[in-house]
Amino acid sequence: MDQAYFSLLSAKANHAAAVQSSCPAIKVTQAGGNDSPLELDAAAGLEILKRQYGHESGGFNAAAIAALINNSGVTMASIAYVTYPPLAAAHKGTGTVVAKVCQSSVQLFGTITDRALYSKQVLRAAGRLDDSQELPAEWVTSPTWFHHSAECYSVVHHNTTLLPYLYAIFNKGGTQSQCYLYDHAQGSTGFFRSATRTECAEYMTPSARKEFLNEDNITHNLTNGVDHNLVLRVIKLGGLVNIRANRLQATIIP
Repeated sequence: MDQAYFSLLSAKANHAAAVQSSCPAIKVTQAGGNDSPLELDAAAGLEILKRQYGHESGGFNAAAIAALINNSGVTMASIAYVTYPPLAAAHKGTGTVVAKVCQSSVQLFGTITDRALYSKQVLRAAGRLDDSQELPAEWVTSPTWFHHSAECYSVVHHNTTLLPYLYAIFNKGGTQSQCYLYDHAQGSTGFFRSATRTECAEYMTPSARKEFLNEDNITHNLTNGVDHNLVLRVIKLGGLVNIRANRLQATIIP
C-alpha cells in the first residue's frame, strides 16, 4: 500500500475524531459505500423513533454538523429524523402523539459564499415544473425566522431563541417515511404503533393535515409569483437521529 492510501486513511480517521470530539452525545463511525438513504420499512422506522423519543434536548449540536460537512461546497448526505406534527385542540392533553419518521437524501452546505443559493434552485425547479410560467427577473427575498451560521450554511439559528437547526434541501424522490401513532388507549406501558398517513392526519390541525397529506410538494411562492417543487426544510437538531455524509455515519446515543 502506498503513502497516498495511508494518508487518506489518516485523513478519514482525523475527520471522524473531529466530529466525535465536537459532540459526545453521538457515535461516529466510518460508513462505506455512498451516502444515499438506507431502506426504511415500518420496523426500521420504529427503531429510529425509539432511539429519538425522549431525547429531544440531547443529540446533535451545531459544532457536530459543521465538523461533519467540513467543506466549502455542497455535500450529498442522508439523514434520519423524527417530527411530531401539531395536534388539533380536541386531541391535546389526551396522551395522543403522532410521529413521522423520515429517511431522506439531502444537500447540506458548508461555508458557501453564494447567498442566493436557495433562489437559484427554486427558479431551476420552477422552470422544470412548468417552463411556460413567467419567472421573475429579480428575486425578492422575504424575511425568515432564522439566520445562517458563519461557520456552516446548513446550521441556522432561530432569530429570537438562537436555538440551532439543520437547513437542508431535499433531493427529488429521495425521501422515505413511516408514520406512527400513540394514543391514550395504549396505556403507559405501550409504545407507538405503525399507522397510515390518513389515520394520523385525523388527529392534526387543519393546516398540519394539509401539509402532511400533500404528496406533490408543489409550493406557490406568493412574493415572486412562481410555482415550484423544491423542498427546503429546517429541522430541529433534537429530531435528528442519524446523518451519513463524507463516508462517515453519526448517530445519537440513546
